[in-house]
Amino acid sequence: MSESLLVTVLPFVLMPLLTVVIVYFAIKMERKQMNKVINFYKLYADKFGLAYFPESKGILWNYTYPYVYGKLDNFEIKLYSYKTGGKNKTTYTDLSIYYQGNLEEFKIARNKLFQKIGKAFGAQDIVIGNPELDELYVFKSKDEAFLQGLIDRDVQELLIHLKSFIVFPLEAKKGRFNHSLIGHMDTEQKLENFEKLTVLMLKILKKI
Repeated sequence: MSESLLVTVLPFVLMPLLTVVIVYFAIKMERKQMNKVINFYKLYADKFGLAYFPESKGILWNYTYPYVYGKLDNFEIKLYSYKTGGKNKTTYTDLSIYYQGNLEEFKIARNKLFQKIGKAFGAQDIVIGNPELDELYVFKSKDEAFLQGLIDRDVQELLIHLKSFIVFPLEAKKGRFNHSLIGHMDTEQKLENFEKLTVLMLKILKKI
């Protein structure tokens, strides 16, 4: 084979090979990351005595992330990950605790980031009476006394402790109290924060 022919053909041989190598290592790295997530889900389930459900792989790209589900203090709890559709896919981890009865809806959001939520929510800003807490968070409900009664000293301390973790609102609506995080629960710090968040949310709901 002449040198010129080799120069012409070589890129067509190497490019597919390079693509295969890149895809292989991408899949390997994703699998390694997913194994970390699985381990943290199992640790969370063990912590609270809940059931761990493994990931499931369907046909082609039909994939379901692992999740944790069960009952704690008579409340149903689910911790799970999901990916949004569309062009810009984003992975979220969601902690949801389900409750019975017609609970007054309320929302707890980080201050400054969500100052406009009350307009759509149809609720008033509520002052808890803890200057540090009121500076960090916006509290929304149509029933001021009701929400103030839920935010006792223990809840206040947990909210302050989790100030860097709680980016999206904590919201109670239509039988579901939840909080979401962008990305997987894939570090020890995130695991610890989700454990403390679970304690926080249960403390609030048990006052109902």
